[in-house]
Amino acid sequence: MGDVFGDGADETSGRMPPEDAIEQASKRFLDGQLEEAAELVGYALSFEPDKASWHGFLETLLEASPDPVALAPLRDGIPYPTAALRAWILWREGRHAEGVGLLLEVLSLCPDAGYHHWLLRWLGSKGRLDDFPCQAFAVFLNLWMEDCGRHAQSAGWLDRMRAWVLPLLEEIASHQPLDALCLVAGSRVLRALSEDGSALLWAERACQLAPSWRTHVTRAIAHRVRGELELAVEAYEAALEYQPDDLAVRLDLADMFCAAERFDEGLARYEEVLQREPGHAVGEPSFYYGQWLRDGGEGWAHKLKVLAEAQPDNDRARDLYGRVRESLEMFRSWLPEPEDACLTALARQPEGASEVELPAPWAPSAALACRLQRQGRGVFEAAQNGEVRGLWKLVAGQWQPVLPPPPSALLEAIADLAAEPFHMEAWWSYAGHLAAKLGPDAAEQLQAVMLHPPSLPEDRSATDWLQRIELAACLAIARLEESWEGSRRRTILLELLCADPPDWTGRAAIVVLGHLAGKHSGAVHDIVDAFRQQLQATSKLRPHCLTLPLLCCSLWLPELPEGLRQSLHTLKRRLMRSRGHG
Repeated sequence: MGDVFGDGADETSGRMPPEDAIEQASKRFLDGQLEEAAELVGYALSFEPDKASWHGFLETLLEASPDPVALAPLRDGIPYPTAALRAWILWREGRHAEGVGLLLEVLSLCPDAGYHHWLLRWLGSKGRLDDFPCQAFAVFLNLWMEDCGRHAQSAGWLDRMRAWVLPLLEEIASHQPLDALCLVAGSRVLRALSEDGSALLWAERACQLAPSWRTHVTRAIAHRVRGELELAVEAYEAALEYQPDDLAVRLDLADMFCAAERFDEGLARYEEVLQREPGHAVGEPSFYYGQWLRDGGEGWAHKLKVLAEAQPDNDRARDLYGRVRESLEMFRSWLPEPEDACLTALARQPEGASEVELPAPWAPSAALACRLQRQGRGVFEAAQNGEVRGLWKLVAGQWQPVLPPPPSALLEAIADLAAEPFHMEAWWSYAGHLAAKLGPDAAEQLQAVMLHPPSLPEDRSATDWLQRIELAACLAIARLEESWEGSRRRTILLELLCADPPDWTGRAAIVVLGHLAGKHSGAVHDIVDAFRQQLQATSKLRPHCLTLPLLCCSLWLPELPEGLRQSLHTLKRRLMRSRGHG
């Protein structure tokens, strides 16, 4: 179906504005040229299919014609707006199956034409579906899934779709027995609407009606979405009985096993794929990634990197290596924002609230971030006045610094470093130059920077900015001296790490100490011992603000026992997954 309206007067699109088409249609109608007028109305409706005034004009046209269907005749090269108009007229004249079938054809060729609402209203009309072919329902449902993929991220779109699609599916199923293709398509739609139980029922009915590769795969996916791993495996295995050489099913099984941390089973499935097709574009990078997930270390990460660089068009390899790189470079080339319960408390407060009530004993730095974000408005912590925690003392319900503000020049210097794109080596070098200018006696002032941070820039969140300030200050502290044993920097960094309760300043100390362990062999023993103690303490408590950096930076430590490395890698992987990282 070609569009013959390509030479209109609309300067932006090269097409006639729909209002002009309606104006011309009115003139043709007065001249008795009903077919030409109808074609122009159909053209206008292709822009706004549901505009009531244009539908009113169309009704006038149809009532004036002795044969309404003849106003939109089928012919070679019919433009899609005219075909859609004919479908609308057929439905109006009671020829429902013909109208729906023709509109489905229009939508299959022009999926963005905007006539979906017509179809939905027609299919939702009571008592008009009995003679409609089941195959057309499957076509419609698959078309809807394409539309779902385009709009699923729009705000409120899914709720609006549920409001009419779910009743529509019930209406379809109540009017006639559905064939397997329609049941498969309906199961997909129900999954998209988060109706996982109904999706499984439709998939099971499809398998009972016509067992096949397609119906068993649909059932497997429905079980997988519901977290029913063993049932999903059974369904995938049933699908392989119909297509024994199928690789897609084996890849799905492998992905599913690895996602459930059943790596041996998942890797075995990837190997089956590679045995059948060496160098498979999805199987090979997935196999390397699965090995890295299971074992950690940089050997499999390097294999994945080489593959991604050798095959720049391999989206799977590039995506998986990006996840590995993000994990390996966390706190080296990018900083995840700190997490703390009080930040959730902040988010729940009305914007104009003067105070934020925080549960004790959350990190004092988190309370400071709340104050920064709220431009100095009060933050109340439920704890006892006079209590001292590291660099903080509770006074009148708020954590107050135990050190006075540092010089403004030092604040500016740390702010300059914190504003730079984060890369540990670059920040380490910058901090070295700054420390050389400050001298070894600046340690206390650098600690004060963490308590009295520079003003929050407009383009940063308070949590990100405060973390950067604290890390920059800790790096400068670490560069004040060359020696380790008996040094002021050793005392400060280890005290920050061990502060009770854990604070974001301890996060910064962990990152700096992890990096320092690779720079100063004399510091390794103390750092490994301090990290081990903190890991043991963390294992007895629920995760807190130190857990993620502690796991990441422990994996940087030299001479880490291989068994411990794998255990830490597993804990890190699980923690990142639970927090949405990687």
